[in-house]
Amino acid sequence: MEGVRTLSEPFISVIIPAFDRREFLEGAIASVLAQSFPRSDYEIVVIKNFAHPAVDARRGEPGTKLLWDESLAIGAMLARAIDACEGEIVCFLDDDDQFEPDKLTHIARLFREDPSRTFVHDAIAPMDRAGLPLPDWGRLRTQPTASYPVVSASERRARTSDFFRNGISVNLSAMSVRASLLRTVAAQLRQVGSSPDIFVFFAALANEGTLWIEARRLTRYRFHSSASHAEIDEGGWASEAQRLAREQPTVELVEEMTRGKPAETAGRGYVVEARFQFYLMVPGAPPPGWGQFAELLRAARVRRQAYLASRALWALAKRMAPKWTTRAYHRRSHARHSRAGAT
Repeated sequence: MEGVRTLSEPFISVIIPAFDRREFLEGAIASVLAQSFPRSDYEIVVIKNFAHPAVDARRGEPGTKLLWDESLAIGAMLARAIDACEGEIVCFLDDDDQFEPDKLTHIARLFREDPSRTFVHDAIAPMDRAGLPLPDWGRLRTQPTASYPVVSASERRARTSDFFRNGISVNLSAMSVRASLLRTVAAQLRQVGSSPDIFVFFAALANEGTLWIEARRLTRYRFHSSASHAEIDEGGWASEAQRLAREQPTVELVEEMTRGKPAETAGRGYVVEARFQFYLMVPGAPPPGWGQFAELLRAARVRRQAYLASRALWALAKRMAPKWTTRAYHRRSHARHSRAGAT
């Protein structure tokens, strides 16, 4: 039973999912094994869909579980890994990211000091494909300047701007969650085909328990273009369209689980943004209703993000000239993606 541990049970379970990408997996595992936190107090659960001799050689090591899974939906993959976890706390780590050596020590302290805490999001130290620091990451996304709790309903509403501007709703590797919460939403998680980080964040925001936003940079996030980072090739755009299509179940789940709750303000902002992006990026997608235009403008005001208002203007242009606007928006998005990837 969670909350009552034996001496042999870990306090933290680190889940490392890997799908069709071998290049960085050993580095991710090594960063977990290099933790200052006692090795007996955490386990590593690697779930992947490919053979990897160096990683597979760890099978049978104490505190290490290797799972094979060919699920096409990342949510189903994660749900299976959660089923195998023994820890009270689950830390996620994408196969291309890494933990700072003291991450688990800090995460354990944050959850132990507040038994009602269900979710922690730490800040990230960005790196490029080669693992070198990206010092100008701030121009791409700001991060919290101070740590803070999110406890009450009013705080859940008031912090909406911070959640989006500082990337609190994304980066699964920066998320640590109480296992009991994850198990309550396991059935919905299995339906998630893309953006599991967004689902996990909103599951925590919509449920009881306190959240903690940690300003300390405990996670090294690798910013690069790869099969799982939605490579965008001008002209085809197939991978991005597929990703957006896979994200639609996540959009619907977030809308459902935040409706009528203090998390609804943040949830509606994400939902309307995702639907406009789907419309603009996917040829033939149905246009948003006029009420959704008003909702998008409301989200732009609440979140203090002007690009959302710009997206509304692009959507209006697509209603009048769909082919030209789709091509122009694709070129613009491709250019922004390319500049970021070259950082």
